Amino acid sequence: MNNLGYLTDAIFHKLDAEIVDRGSYYLIRTPSNPTYFWGNFLLFKSKPESGCSDHWLALHQTEFGSSPSHIAIGWDSDDQGDPSEFEAKGFRLEEDIVLSLSDAPLPVTTNPTLKIRKFNCARDWQESIDLQVIEGCEGVGEGDYRTFKTDQMANYRLNQERGRGHWWGAFLNGELVGDMGLFFDETGKIARFQNVTTAKPHRRKGVCTTLLDRVVRASLAAPRCEKLVIVTEHGSIAENIYRSLGFQKSGLQFGLCWQKKS
Repeated sequence: MNNLGYLTDAIFHKLDAEIVDRGSYYLIRTPSNPTYFWGNFLLFKSKPESGCSDHWLALHQTEFGSSPSHIAIGWDSDDQGDPSEFEAKGFRLEEDIVLSLSDAPLPVTTNPTLKIRKFNCARDWQESIDLQVIEGCEGVGEGDYRTFKTDQMANYRLNQERGRGHWWGAFLNGELVGDMGLFFDETGKIARFQNVTTAKPHRRKGVCTTLLDRVVRASLAAPRCEKLVIVTEHGSIAENIYRSLGFQKSGLQFGLCWQKKS
């Protein structure tokens, strides 16, 4: 894979999902979490062009059946291509920016009242699930989203136990107010952030900045670490926070999503 976003997504797919090279596209499937949009999708090796939608959707039907709960399609390119046919069929275009950092982070103002540490007990993981459900279930059903998050966090916990990275939390008076994961590829040279979350009542209090600063410094100190990668919505507030620490644009990541209406 050439796109740094999808390449580092594969850190997790290689451990928890099936990746099959079909020639013109990759099939990514996560049997343990079938509702995970970007764990069950097709990644094409070329950008979308006029006239491709019927063919791509037929390939998706071949791989996932005729009545999927969702359809997710990506392409291994920084070029948006022409997704208009998909958008006309009800798909939502997602555009994310891929940011990376290879040097020490820029100096930032941190929040000294926070305790930053790695997760070390079952309670930490459950509190993270609860936090992520509260912050992310809008527009999705809470029950379905909790099921998805529970399965996803179980995989992250397993990867931590395998020594591939850690989940980190920011705690205020013992309460989890922010968290994120960082996991390395098989070489130990590249690491990818996951699910950077801050509780709404604690936003704009330096939680994310403090957590990132600590995790970045600890991770870049690893003997083989060469690059940290984070992917976020292009033009978001989060992008500004990451750039303040020195993360720079390494490309764009595009995808198309459709969800069956309940």
